[in-house]
Amino acid sequence: MKRTLLSLLIVSSVVLAAADSTKFLGPTGDGHHPQVNSIGKQLWTKTLGVGYSNVSVVGDKLYTAGFDGTQGVIYCLNATTGKELWTYKYPTKEGKYKGTRSTPMIADGKLYFTSRISDTYCLDATTGKKIWSVSSKKVRVKEPTFGSASSALIYNGLCIVNLGRAVAFDAKTGKVKWYSRTEYTKAYNTPRTLTIGGNTMLVITTYEGIVTIDPKTGKTLDLFKWTPPRIGTTITVPVAIGKDQIFISTAYNTGCAMLKVSPEGNMTQVWKNMNLNNHMANSMLFAKEGYLVGFHGNTNAKTPLVAMDVKTGKVLWKRENVGSGNLIKCGTNLLVIGYTGKVELLKTTREGCNVLQSLRVFNCTPCWTSPLVAQGKAWFRSNAKSATTSTLVCHEVK
Repeated sequence: MKRTLLSLLIVSSVVLAAADSTKFLGPTGDGHHPQVNSIGKQLWTKTLGVGYSNVSVVGDKLYTAGFDGTQGVIYCLNATTGKELWTYKYPTKEGKYKGTRSTPMIADGKLYFTSRISDTYCLDATTGKKIWSVSSKKVRVKEPTFGSASSALIYNGLCIVNLGRAVAFDAKTGKVKWYSRTEYTKAYNTPRTLTIGGNTMLVITTYEGIVTIDPKTGKTLDLFKWTPPRIGTTITVPVAIGKDQIFISTAYNTGCAMLKVSPEGNMTQVWKNMNLNNHMANSMLFAKEGYLVGFHGNTNAKTPLVAMDVKTGKVLWKRENVGSGNLIKCGTNLLVIGYTGKVELLKTTREGCNVLQSLRVFNCTPCWTSPLVAQGKAWFRSNAKSATTSTLVCHEVK
């Protein structure tokens, strides 16, 4: 019996380590990745167009995007060597905080991508050939101040994106199936699904607040008002907590809150405080232990990492001056890239955190792109404010 259990654990670990990552925020869409106990040698580095896109990895192919100075570029690279396999170029503009935001979504042999000017594309993931595209004008949306940042969500044959209004395309043909009748402003985050009491709904965050939407019709179910001051908006994706709650967090001195969501999509506040204000990076949930870890405050070199109890909102501990870059949960550990490009592998508990490993991957600011772990490798991306290119680096992990 013990041998059988051990064999199952070994097989499960191998399968998880070899798993693909098809979308923004990793294989599960919540920043949770395979276990990482150590970061090994650098395998390759690749210069790309400027941008903040993360990567998706399927089989031996890696997908990401950038801006080459005149147009947008979607890249397909060999995941093991970094060799360029194909590129697809599309019209867009550089914009404020240069470059791309969306991460390619891969499903059923297709790649889905949204440009910073809110045009949506579907490509053949093997060849890079365009299958369909839809202009932002067709769905009556405009590029938000800092450029569209929503990655696609594939759900029940629909390609759903957040372009200021939620828009659903037929994933095969690009035909517009619905778009939300209310247009919300300053919408930068990726839609997620939430299933409560057997009912599945979409959840997006906007400048006006947190919105639940019927994925079949695009009808708004509820709007929980949550409006940051001035130019601020909620960028992070709501974190699902337990059976019927979501955690929301916003910088710009806005705060965080736990919301209870009914099967009908109605939201009510459980608690609210100013203890964990996420800017661009999602907090990571340690569900069994009952706490979240995230960056507190607007992004800069001194932003602390904070752990918070999910039931009460009480701060459990702080790690000062990490500098808000991005972070992911890798099994039982936390992989963090700081604002200046320093990477730390942390072992966290409710009582505190220990540094398992530290290395400088980049020496520039800001490093805002989320790391990704898949197939025994980790990818990190830099994007200095004044740069005309960005750098993608691949390390082995164990």
